[in-house]
Amino acid sequence: EPGSGPEAGARFFCTAGRGLEPFLMREVRARLAATQVEYISGKVFFTTCSDLNMLKKLKSAERLFLLIKKQFPLIISSEKYLMKCKDL
Repeated sequence: EPGSGPEAGARFFCTAGRGLEPFLMREVRARLAATQVEYISGKVFFTTCSDLNMLKKLKSAERLFLLIKKQFPLIISSEKYLMKCKDL
């Protein structure tokens, strides 16, 4: 599969304060030569080959995570959630 080999880098995401995502996106592109940079509220996703020392130098990031699998958030109704909790 193209883009999935070791030369493609690892996929990460960082948390950022709301509204600071554009600054973090710019920083990961500039400092880490990151590709596939995208964001959702409070998080910036990216791919990079940079080592851990470079990742630790990010100034705009709050926390850094290695992304294992990206999925859409699970949405369940509060009724179903309460029923599942009662079953525990």
